[in-house]
Amino acid sequence: MDHKNYINCKCRSGVQFVPHSGVQSIRKEPDGTLTIEATLTTEDGHTTTHHAFRGFDAIVMAVGRTPRTSGFMEHTTIIRNEKGFIEVDGQENTSVPGVYAIGDVTNTGWELTPVAIAAGRRLADRLFGGEPDACLHYHQIPTVVFSHPPIGTVGYTEPDAVAKFGPSNVKVYTSSFVNLFYSMLAPENKPKTAMKLICVGKEETVVGMHVAGMGADEMIQGFGVAVKMGAYKSDLDNIVAIHPTASEEFVTMAPWGKIQDRITLPFGTARPPPTMLE
Repeated sequence: MDHKNYINCKCRSGVQFVPHSGVQSIRKEPDGTLTIEATLTTEDGHTTTHHAFRGFDAIVMAVGRTPRTSGFMEHTTIIRNEKGFIEVDGQENTSVPGVYAIGDVTNTGWELTPVAIAAGRRLADRLFGGEPDACLHYHQIPTVVFSHPPIGTVGYTEPDAVAKFGPSNVKVYTSSFVNLFYSMLAPENKPKTAMKLICVGKEETVVGMHVAGMGADEMIQGFGVAVKMGAYKSDLDNIVAIHPTASEEFVTMAPWGKIQDRITLPFGTARPPPTMLE
């Protein structure tokens, strides 16, 4: 997803972004306001400067979360990483046979309640439900950043897809447009919705879908099902668009209409792995 489109949208509402920066200190001035001393590094990482941001009434520092795994695991052989997260494999196994870990305490990188629930259910199915191969596919989890506007994403990002499948096997479709909700605003105040479709292989298997804009939080859930089922770009092309909606952009991304290139399988047929190109 083009982060510049999102940043420009937020800047129009008065938010200032300072990328490649690090907070060094916060001090209280005689007038009661707060000043942030920060280092600013160029995008190439070669030049660092110091800058003071002044005049704040309050400062919120979002430092993230750390797992509470200290104080009771020191006498075990369960492996944790340098931040204290328990290391697990794709089936929630820790380094100790018969000991499992799920949820925010693990090193999977997904600190979300539904992810923990899904992993727990699949672990129960595997241990007690007669489904030895049940597991959670962490690279196909839909998620949303509930900002304004929201950002919805599922599957591989473009860099991750290129790294995994190779640049010659990845095809990217993009779209950028103004939602009809903002049609009455002045042109300079109209935020744009941005979409990206990541496809792999000759069949153009959809491995990633990303959207930043109004309604992203609602539309990505349904498209997540398509990604999980291994949908092709041609499957999206074959769906009649609902107009006027933002989600119709995902099913009308050009080029469209190449009948000879479409792949049609009976409903419910398992999709084969994508055919990699030389």
